[in-house]
Amino acid sequence: MTEIAKRYPHAGPLLGARWNEDLVAGCWPDLLRMAGSLKYVPGYRLADRR
Repeated sequence: MTEIAKRYPHAGPLLGARWNEDLVAGCWPDLLRMAGSLKYVPGYRLADRR
C-alpha cells in the first residue's frame, strides 16, 4: 500500500493511478465548458457557510 493510499483510504487509489490521457483528451471540451460555467462571486468563501 502506498503512502497516499494510507493517508487517503478512499481517494488514494484515484490519486496514485496514472491518468487515462485518451479519456481526458476526449472529454476536454466538456471539461472546459464546465469550468467556464462556474460562477465567481467576489468575497464569497465556502468556509464562511455554516
